[in-house]
Amino acid sequence: MTKTIELDPRNSNYYFQLAQAKVELRHYEEAVEDYDKAIELLPNNSNYYFQLAQAKVALGQYNEAIENYNEALRLEPKNANTCYMKALAKIEINEYESAQQDLEVALIIAREMSNVELIKDIEQSIIENQIKIDDDIPF
Repeated sequence: MTKTIELDPRNSNYYFQLAQAKVELRHYEEAVEDYDKAIELLPNNSNYYFQLAQAKVALGQYNEAIENYNEALRLEPKNANTCYMKALAKIEINEYESAQQDLEVALIIAREMSNVELIKDIEQSIIENQIKIDDDIPF
């Protein structure tokens, strides 16, 4: 792939594919660099931002991942999976209330798309997250 990039260094898809391969190898930091390069070359691709966010989640960089999910959603607002993944990242940093809002939005979008499997996953996450919210309330 690196020889292909040398032949056409302005092709964002080459960097994206290289990043995907590095994710498969669990070389997340290197993947982030390649996703960044792909985004630099083609900044309006929501999937690039989504995959970058996923790599940042794998690195435990949840706040940065949330920023990348936000950018992906700016470019593709009706993406239930991105909204769902953003909510899960927020749960990791104990932002339960905000995550619950994102889960509810993701559920609405998933229902509009009739994505049954995603609907089930989101509904389960809503229940689990509500328990965390309830446990955080001081009595």
